Amino acid sequence: MMKFKKIIGKKKALSEIVSYVLLIVIAIGLAGLVYVWLVNYLPSEKADDKCNPETSIIIKDYNCSSGKINLTVKNQGMFSIRGFFARASNSSDENKIPTTMLNCTDELGIGKCLTPGRFEFTPNMLKPRETQSITFNYSDIQTIKRIQLQPYVQSNVSNRILLCENIITVPLENCN
Repeated sequence: MMKFKKIIGKKKALSEIVSYVLLIVIAIGLAGLVYVWLVNYLPSEKADDKCNPETSIIIKDYNCSSGKINLTVKNQGMFSIRGFFARASNSSDENKIPTTMLNCTDELGIGKCLTPGRFEFTPNMLKPRETQSITFNYSDIQTIKRIQLQPYVQSNVSNRILLCENIITVPLENCN
């Protein structure tokens, strides 16, 4: 009988150790699952997921008439541009950021007008040193005193658009 009590007593201690080991293994397994989920869920900063600082667009010329503005833009940078956002302001105050998105008309068929203010060059991108003319409608704000262009590129990794930091704001004259 004495041997039987020793065996049961040892098994109880053994089962307590096994339960602690199982708890630790389950906790480590759950932590690993949470880590894998977070790595895939949160966006990552990859070198390819940034617009190159040498991406640049300029307004070479503009012409305003009848509530429309025809912009001649040039890719001044070293990389192709997928498109750009165009914003305008009827204020000449440099401290105010242009917020009115311009609607493009794309009368030449060189791209597509997406959401208001967003123009995308299709089927090809605007290559370095290339120039294109795009017409925008500004009749809803009556007068343009300043216009702002922000180019964007398309990521090779995630197929998302990447906004470039090289934003240009140009004061305009005679756009009534």
